[in-house]
Amino acid sequence: MISGNKICDVCETRKAKGVYASAVAPVTLAYCETCLEQRREPSEFLTYHIRGQFSNLNEIPLYYHPIIEGTLKAENRTLSQFFEDCAEMARKRALRNGD
Repeated sequence: MISGNKICDVCETRKAKGVYASAVAPVTLAYCETCLEQRREPSEFLTYHIRGQFSNLNEIPLYYHPIIEGTLKAENRTLSQFFEDCAEMARKRALRNGD
């Protein structure tokens, strides 16, 4: 448990239940009960992690599927939109790196 009125790092609306390890990276984040139960991650954080780890988005391991689905469902977004965000992130990274 955490004290005070810490807001969930995922939905940014509900009071956090506690600070827990992310399911996708070695960081800790504040999660409300709903986001914790539904295995959600902050959208930009998840996009950045997935894009950085997998060059072929069709080969994302099954482990990540419920995490991605839970995050997208909470935001009323589709998998196609998620893949578009990942592609945009790759384009921006390539521009920064001069590729």
